[in-house]
Amino acid sequence: MALHLLAEQQLLGELPELGRAFGRTLHEFKGATRDMIAENENENENEKR
Repeated sequence: MALHLLAEQQLLGELPELGRAFGRTLHEFKGATRDMIAENENENENEKR
């Protein structure tokens, strides 16, 4: 029982860190996606000319 509580406490202590890591990853992914879309739009505009 004590081991279970210790493991649970350890996991709960790591949740904020995991959340921050996930948030940073999502932010980087969104930025990269925006860059790819912008590059694609620029290529399409140059092809039209």
